[in-house]
Amino acid sequence: MPILPPADVKYLENHTLAKDAQEKANAALLEYTVCHYPHSTDKFRQLLLWLAEVRALSLQAEEYLYHKHLSGEVPCNNLLIEMLHAKRT
Repeated sequence: MPILPPADVKYLENHTLAKDAQEKANAALLEYTVCHYPHSTDKFRQLLLWLAEVRALSLQAEEYLYHKHLSGEVPCNNLLIEMLHAKRT
């Protein structure tokens, strides 16, 4: 199960590098779960599901912050807002 959905890498120039990094991250997470949770055979899958939840929540928070900025509730000269603008262009 991938950590990043395919849509997240559509603008990358080197898809192979991203895929390799994802496979290494999955392998490291699997190794961690096997070493630290040897009696919980489902822990790896559970963690991957939680990563998907965290990703969804972060996207919701990003949208919320961006709309707060558009309504004037968050200042323009904020690094986080500049990063949100850069991501949307």
